[in-house]
Amino acid sequence: MEECDEELCEAATFENVVQQFTLEEITSHLKGLTLRINHLNNEFSDVHDNIKRVKESLPEVSASIKEYSDGIKEFHKEYNNVSTVINHDNLLWKIMDMPKMFNECIRLNEYEAAFALTDFAVNLKCSRLYHQPLIKKPVDYVFDARHSLLDELFNKFTSPLDLSTSIQIINNIRKIPHISNTQLRVSILQYRDLFLDSQITKTMSKKEYIYKIIDIFRDCMYDTIILYLAIFPETETSHRKSVITSSSLDPKWERWTESSNSNHLRAWGHKNLEQLFELIRSATNVNYEALREKLMSFSSSFGRMGLDFRVYILEELQIIQTKMLKEKFGTALQKLISKKSIHLIDSEIVEMARLGLVQSSEVEEGESLPLDMIAWDDLIVYANEVITVLNDSRHTIFVNQLNDIFDCLDNSFTALLLWIDGFLEASADGDSITAKRASRIVIEYFIPFIQKYFTTNFSQFLRRKISDADEIEYNEPMKFKIDCAAYEIIATKESEA
Repeated sequence: MEECDEELCEAATFENVVQQFTLEEITSHLKGLTLRINHLNNEFSDVHDNIKRVKESLPEVSASIKEYSDGIKEFHKEYNNVSTVINHDNLLWKIMDMPKMFNECIRLNEYEAAFALTDFAVNLKCSRLYHQPLIKKPVDYVFDARHSLLDELFNKFTSPLDLSTSIQIINNIRKIPHISNTQLRVSILQYRDLFLDSQITKTMSKKEYIYKIIDIFRDCMYDTIILYLAIFPETETSHRKSVITSSSLDPKWERWTESSNSNHLRAWGHKNLEQLFELIRSATNVNYEALREKLMSFSSSFGRMGLDFRVYILEELQIIQTKMLKEKFGTALQKLISKKSIHLIDSEIVEMARLGLVQSSEVEEGESLPLDMIAWDDLIVYANEVITVLNDSRHTIFVNQLNDIFDCLDNSFTALLLWIDGFLEASADGDSITAKRASRIVIEYFIPFIQKYFTTNFSQFLRRKISDADEIEYNEPMKFKIDCAAYEIIATKESEA
């Protein structure tokens, strides 16, 4: 009801206002309204045309809006990817830092971590990610660095060994693909050779280096064999099964058979032993007794390890001793034949001196040089040096060395006689006579004395050695013949009786 009253009031008010307008005013207002209506009609026509144009372009706008929306989504996706990549906790950064991490592991001796990186690189190389440039480059670096890792690990064997550390290194090496047991065996021995060579080079400049080198060989080979048997237990098993238990052999010594897995180690040991012998042969001013003691100690160090070097060392000691005897004989002879002339005492003076010594019984027969040799002082000096050399070697020589010793003596005496022959061919009659007398002294007195010396001083010693070797008591007398550079064992009638 109230709303109707309000409308009636408004209508009444409007009617009062209209009644107040004149005709002109009404006409003017009507004209204005007509213009206004026409303007509005034009405006509505324009709006209708605009709506029509908008309606026609609406699909393009929709497509643009859709494209813009998709672009926004792609941008957000790329933004999220970039945000993830630049985060240093992302795995990609760790992959890109693999070369740096690998080198750091090597520097800090963290070989297990370095190997883990190489193993991870191998896995990445087999994946689809490997074809991405950011992944491919660091993976290739670490993959190729396996070889440097292998060299770095093997280089640890070019220094003094620690057993536990070395076993750990071997375990790391075994994790690297394509490393066979044979390659591992050979490589370890080769790198130990590098260490041995470096130690030898450092020692060569020192005084009496040869004795130190023997110790170096012993320590290096001993440590290497201990490591070898620890990391290749199949060698140890084969070694224990192949012990020779013959009663004729020392049970303290063990040997490997040819069919065992220790071929590389045995060949390596013999090669180093030959290298040691070469160094000994080239050494000068060597004390044979000290050398013999060193080598026998060297041999005994490997008695329970399957490498029996005794035979090789004894053979080499014989060669060295024979060489040293030859050098000493040569030095003594050179002092004599370097003389420009032969100086002999007059025969009458020699005879008087000989008779005086015999009558006074100051010389025991067989123990000293023949009295007839006192005519030639230089020969006496030479003979004493020869006897000294033989006395020094009497207790160290072996039976099979006698022929070598006789060869040395035979060559020395032959050179002495050739030197005397040079004076026989001289033009001076005095030199020829002196040379003949000197030849007679050498042939009739000196050489027979040396033969008698061998019979007196070497027979008992050699008989004992032969008896020990044959396990049969040997009492046959011995007769030595220097003229044929050999010795013979001849049974006498007394022994037969």
